[in-house]
Amino acid sequence: MNPSLDMLNRQFALPGALHFVNGSGDLPVVEIQTPLASARVALQGAHLLAWQPAGATPVIWLSQAAMFAPGTPVRGGVPALVWRA
Repeated sequence: MNPSLDMLNRQFALPGALHFVNGSGDLPVVEIQTPLASARVALQGAHLLAWQPAGATPVIWLSQAAMFAPGTPVRGGVPALVWRA
Protein backbone atom coordinates (compact mmCIF):
# COMPACT_ATOMS: atom_id res chain seq x y z
CA MET A 1 0.00 0.00 0.00
CA ASN A 2 1.40 3.39 -0.99
CA PRO A 3 1.41 6.23 1.51
CA SER A 4 -0.87 9.09 0.52
CA LEU A 5 0.65 12.00 -1.34
CA ASP A 6 -0.91 14.39 1.17
CA MET A 7 0.80 12.59 4.05
CA LEU A 8 4.15 12.47 2.22
CA ASN A 9 3.95 16.18 1.39
CA ARG A 10 2.97 17.11 4.96
CA GLN A 11 5.85 15.14 6.45
CA PHE A 12 8.65 15.53 3.93
CA ALA A 13 8.02 18.30 1.38
CA LEU A 14 10.43 21.22 1.23
CA PRO A 15 8.67 24.25 -0.26
CA GLY A 16 10.19 25.20 -3.58
CA ALA A 17 12.57 22.22 -3.57
CA LEU A 18 10.89 18.84 -2.99
CA HIS A 19 7.34 17.55 -3.31
CA PHE A 20 5.46 14.33 -4.09
CA VAL A 21 3.16 13.81 -7.09
CA ASN A 22 1.38 10.97 -8.88
CA GLY A 23 3.64 9.78 -11.66
CA SER A 24 2.90 7.49 -14.56
CA GLY A 25 0.74 4.54 -13.58
CA ASP A 26 -0.32 6.50 -10.47
CA LEU A 27 2.98 5.59 -8.79
CA PRO A 28 4.17 8.16 -6.25
CA VAL A 29 7.15 10.18 -7.44
CA VAL A 30 9.28 12.74 -5.64
CA GLU A 31 10.15 15.81 -7.70
CA ILE A 32 13.28 17.70 -6.65
CA GLN A 33 14.21 21.17 -7.92
CA THR A 34 17.35 23.08 -6.94
CA PRO A 35 19.19 25.96 -8.60
CA LEU A 36 21.67 23.38 -9.96
CA ALA A 37 19.42 20.57 -11.23
CA SER A 38 16.03 18.86 -11.21
CA ALA A 39 15.19 15.19 -10.69
CA ARG A 40 12.30 12.74 -10.44
CA VAL A 41 12.56 9.60 -8.27
CA ALA A 42 9.93 6.84 -8.11
CA LEU A 43 9.24 5.70 -4.56
CA GLN A 44 8.62 2.18 -5.87
CA GLY A 45 12.10 0.73 -6.15
CA ALA A 46 13.73 4.13 -5.48
CA HIS A 47 14.46 4.56 -9.19
CA LEU A 48 15.92 7.79 -10.52
CA LEU A 49 13.60 8.50 -13.46
CA ALA A 50 15.02 11.81 -14.66
CA TRP A 51 17.89 14.16 -13.92
CA GLN A 52 18.65 17.42 -15.66
CA PRO A 53 21.27 20.03 -14.78
CA ALA A 54 19.88 23.57 -14.82
CA GLY A 55 20.05 25.07 -18.29
CA ALA A 56 21.16 21.79 -19.88
CA THR A 57 19.54 18.89 -21.68
CA PRO A 58 18.40 15.87 -19.65
CA VAL A 59 21.19 13.55 -18.61
CA ILE A 60 18.99 10.67 -17.43
CA TRP A 61 15.56 9.85 -18.81
CA LEU A 62 13.44 6.75 -19.42
CA SER A 63 12.74 4.76 -22.52
CA GLN A 64 9.34 5.12 -24.19
CA ALA A 65 8.97 1.40 -23.35
CA ALA A 66 9.14 2.04 -19.58
CA MET A 67 6.29 0.37 -17.74
CA PHE A 68 4.72 1.79 -14.59
CA ALA A 69 2.58 -0.57 -12.52
CA PRO A 70 2.35 -1.27 -8.81
CA GLY A 71 4.64 -4.16 -7.87
CA THR A 72 6.42 -4.15 -11.25
CA PRO A 73 9.99 -2.85 -11.55
CA VAL A 74 10.35 0.30 -13.64
CA ARG A 75 12.19 -0.51 -16.86
CA GLY A 76 15.11 1.86 -17.14
CA GLY A 77 16.14 4.56 -14.73
CA VAL A 78 18.84 4.14 -12.13
CA PRO A 79 18.28 2.37 -8.80
CA ALA A 80 19.00 4.90 -6.06
CA LEU A 81 20.63 3.84 -2.81
CA VAL A 82 19.40 5.99 0.03
CA TRP A 83 20.43 5.78 3.66
CA ARG A 84 20.42 7.91 6.75
CA ALA A 85 23.69 8.92 8.35
